[in-house]
Amino acid sequence: MKPFEELFIVLSIIVFATGISMVMSQKSSDVPLLKAGQQLTVRNVKVKTNKISRGDYLNVTVTIFNNGLADKNMLAGVFLLDQNKTYGHANIDYASRSRDATLKPSESIKLTWEIPIYIDPGQYKLLAWLHNIKDGNEEVAEDSWYPGLITVYQSASPLEKIRGEDSLNATLPVNIAELEISPITVRSDDNLLISYQLKSNYSDNALISTGVYFIEKSNKYTDETIASKFAPEDVYLNPGEPQNTIFAQTVKAPPSDYRVLIWTHRKAEDGTEKLIEDYFAPGYVTIN
Repeated sequence: MKPFEELFIVLSIIVFATGISMVMSQKSSDVPLLKAGQQLTVRNVKVKTNKISRGDYLNVTVTIFNNGLADKNMLAGVFLLDQNKTYGHANIDYASRSRDATLKPSESIKLTWEIPIYIDPGQYKLLAWLHNIKDGNEEVAEDSWYPGLITVYQSASPLEKIRGEDSLNATLPVNIAELEISPITVRSDDNLLISYQLKSNYSDNALISTGVYFIEKSNKYTDETIASKFAPEDVYLNPGEPQNTIFAQTVKAPPSDYRVLIWTHRKAEDGTEKLIEDYFAPGYVTIN
């Protein structure tokens, strides 16, 4: 073998070895590795049917996967917004109750919502949102759009009542369930019946104050835009024990369409109150 051929072979081996070393170095240092508990992801969003009548329930199932290396605490929910609106909290036509869970590494969970549909007929985009809970704070993990539109059409018969969506969130101190509002069209001098169940997630007995506000459909909720109020009630709740609450009062407000807000506060011994939740019932009632 000639000297220049030997030199060429030696140089080729050196270049090849250097390339292998660079690749191995890149794999070990430049390629990002998953950090502990880094990723929560939405695997898919499914609905039983994408055509639904007002007053019926929309069944939505979201599969969530923990792609990280540690347990993850999470919150998830569903938004509906008109197909012609851009995504923003001010444009959300319906926000589902949030659901909480803890996932181990490589564990997945299927969460199902039965969403009462009282939004106006039309076509709506559906977004599943996912938040990571870290040190008591929420961080956005992922937003995932359903690949299609939800069509809401007018019910064949007039709606007589509004049914709420049950709260199944253990991170809330008090959950609201079995909400019913009837009738959904009422004269200003007739009683409106609102009933719901409160269930405490507190570890001790709690005195809860709860009530109802009415806000005109076209208005944003502020203290100044509350058109009418029901006199609040105080309820003693034992841990894990449900308690029914019933209001039968007149809505003292001008004829219009109104959203119904259910609020819950915890009362301290000194009489001060701490907000637990403001929950807008789906749909609206009409006062005429």
